[in-house]
Amino acid sequence: MLRKKGYESWFDPKKEMLRGGEADIGEFLEAIAESVGKGETSINEMFEILEVFSRDMVPFLNKKTKEMVGPKFEDIAGFEETTKSYASETDIALGRAKKPTKSKAKQKTVPSPPK
Repeated sequence: MLRKKGYESWFDPKKEMLRGGEADIGEFLEAIAESVGKGETSINEMFEILEVFSRDMVPFLNKKTKEMVGPKFEDIAGFEETTKSYASETDIALGRAKKPTKSKAKQKTVPSPPK
């Protein structure tokens, strides 16, 4: 996918040459930042590369993650509802959240299947 999009090489200002290999957003941004610092390019280049990355790479990475790892937590039925009342110890200590109280309602029990 990266080669089809033309990202297999990029200009490295340190070596003043095109480098091949996988497109790494961090390396792109570092090279742009150095060029901006030297006054060789505009800061807008950084925003443009982020737009390209979000437009082309994020959907690709999301698809590959789903294929190789599985669904995101937010895509799992009931996950958001289950975690909505969760409060970490840090949140409770800092007063950002209250410790959830346990329900006094009788819990539905499901018998174990016979062995």
